[in-house]
Amino acid sequence: FGARAMEASAHVNSLAARARILRALPGQLTPAKLADPASSLAAIRALDAFCLTAADAIDAHDAASRADRDAIEDGSEALDRFVAHVERACEPRGGGDLASRAAAATLLGRCARDCAPRRFVTSLARWGERLQGLVKPDKTADATVAAVAAARAMSEILRRAGAMMDVPGVRKEAATVVQRALPSILAWLDDEGSGRDAAAAALEFIEAALVGHPAALRPRADALERSLVRAAYSRGVFDTAVYSRGVFD
Repeated sequence: FGARAMEASAHVNSLAARARILRALPGQLTPAKLADPASSLAAIRALDAFCLTAADAIDAHDAASRADRDAIEDGSEALDRFVAHVERACEPRGGGDLASRAAAATLLGRCARDCAPRRFVTSLARWGERLQGLVKPDKTADATVAAVAAARAMSEILRRAGAMMDVPGVRKEAATVVQRALPSILAWLDDEGSGRDAAAAALEFIEAALVGHPAALRPRADALERSLVRAAYSRGVFDTAVYSRGVFD
């Protein structure tokens, strides 16, 4: 017990600083600042993996003192508020334009990649739903940027879920994310005017689904095959996206 208490105490000292960062970020991540590439990049860089996991990974009963328990609870509450802020920023009612929603989608993908397993499992379905509206085909430049960010964030969700398929509920929720997003993903892939970034993001999503959730793709297997063949022959996108990593070898 003594060793665990010392370890927890060492972590909470760092956690207190992370909690302050998390509490400050929502005030800095207004729609206007999210739409500014420099501001949103600074926020993304401020979030290291420990910042997103520590509050959930340390149990209060492992704390060495009341002060440590308070720091743990403070960090967890700060993380709750930060994640809720990012979720709202992904939605139209969050008050931001497509550029700010794209940055929020990137932040949500970071949360999905690095948060503690318990938070991921309880948030998977909600995060997938938040990102769905951003991947709908739209040829405007801002919509393309938002769709690319959302597709990549969903790819993070699918990769994380693929490593947790033995956890009850994860398989079903991940399949729902795949099946609801796939029509839009294929539309981006089929549209030769959508640009290489959109095509590469679509292929990244398909890769994550093929590797971790192949059963979810079966209902649209024929459409998926046609889109991939068309992309391979008409757009040449495989050399920079999925094919270069050997997924289809």
